[in-house]
Amino acid sequence: MSAVTKNATGASRRRFLKTIGGAASGYIVAPFIGGVRRANAAHGSAVACIRFYLSGGARTSVLWDSNHTEKYNPYGLKYTTPPSGVDADFLISNLWPDNIMEEILPDISVVRTVYHGDGVSTSHEACRQRILTGGTDLDLPGWSSVVNREFPSSIPSVLLGGNPGAGQLGSLGAAYTSLMVPNAQSVARLTSISGAVTAEELRRIKQMRDAVSLRTVQQVSSSIIRDLPFHQDRTRQVVSQLSSPYFNITAAGDSAFLGIRMSDGTPLTNGELKTLFEINVNGAGNGYNDKTLMALRLIQSGARAITITNGGWDTHGDEAGRLRNSLPRLGKALHSLISTLKDLPSLSGTKANALQDVLIVVDTEFGRDNTGENGFNSSSGSDHNNRYAKYFSVMFAGGGVTGGRAIGATDVSFSPVDGITYHSSRINATIYDLLGVSRGKYLSTTPIEELYI
Repeated sequence: MSAVTKNATGASRRRFLKTIGGAASGYIVAPFIGGVRRANAAHGSAVACIRFYLSGGARTSVLWDSNHTEKYNPYGLKYTTPPSGVDADFLISNLWPDNIMEEILPDISVVRTVYHGDGVSTSHEACRQRILTGGTDLDLPGWSSVVNREFPSSIPSVLLGGNPGAGQLGSLGAAYTSLMVPNAQSVARLTSISGAVTAEELRRIKQMRDAVSLRTVQQVSSSIIRDLPFHQDRTRQVVSQLSSPYFNITAAGDSAFLGIRMSDGTPLTNGELKTLFEINVNGAGNGYNDKTLMALRLIQSGARAITITNGGWDTHGDEAGRLRNSLPRLGKALHSLISTLKDLPSLSGTKANALQDVLIVVDTEFGRDNTGENGFNSSSGSDHNNRYAKYFSVMFAGGGVTGGRAIGATDVSFSPVDGITYHSSRINATIYDLLGVSRGKYLSTTPIEELYI
């Protein structure tokens, strides 16, 4: 049954399109997720996924798999005894912000021996393609396009941030491509249709245009509006929806009631969320906190797939300084998101809280090596060109995932203990399975069931 809520005047709010259309009448966006199709799915416990993509290849071995000597983890451990409810070997880097990570560790699990396969190129583009599609076949579509196709919604999948720079992604057609929001504090930028079209879709359209030019021996208009009639209509439609005050994450004051109530019935205001997510109204709008709060709004409005991208993880030099800047921000965003979802009622109306409905994933394109005795290369960084970069870690939380688990382990040379590894294609297979996409429909690999069985 779809979740039904009421605004301050008692009016029911069920569908996002109708809600935005009635914004002038005082209607406010409300969650409407529920009763989505789960045909032939093995699990299907999640209704949406927020995916943090650490662009550049994060050194995940020192983030989530820190039980090694100084050579392999020069940053030290956050603790030696994990919090209650967490696997004994679930040790994390001292770079994570104090206190808050211990609070959410019982809600998250990490797969620590993910790899792309033997002899695979460690180029950024090739590995990003593997992560975002689940394989190397150029016809494989990106994960968010799959979600758009399987679970139609008035708000399509959204990429918050810049394009991750992946290799060629297969296309399911313009009707299923994601929208792009470069700045979470300035949704109005989407009024430019070209600004809301992802790079893979523009690449696909260019290929089509070139093919037509060759066949007709004439120039074809490069107008994006003409080439993308879908975006001419639907992007404008979605942009008009996103112009609602509901998506203004910088709105001032506690009076900005969002039509959202906590599990105990207490109204949730924009002022409270701004404080929790540490939103700087004078900031650039492209931080993890801004994007994460916008992702929360989009999910509550019916979007099924959100990708959050931030660069700065390709740490060939000055790694310590860069991680000390990036990791606390990521940790605070994850803590704010997870704690808020735990306090919000179920989006589907069938779970204990919203976290059980929303799958959260943190991944990157590959791992990094550490060849120096001090844990760094000659530039005080780390690279991705030898066996130490072969394995990397991926974090999961919510959406049916059992928390507190450290799955897979490596020894002091970062070789898998007992040879237990998880091919990177299984990351997307797991996301699809938890969302309810039929197994084998897009990928032949199996999900990582250790996360939820």
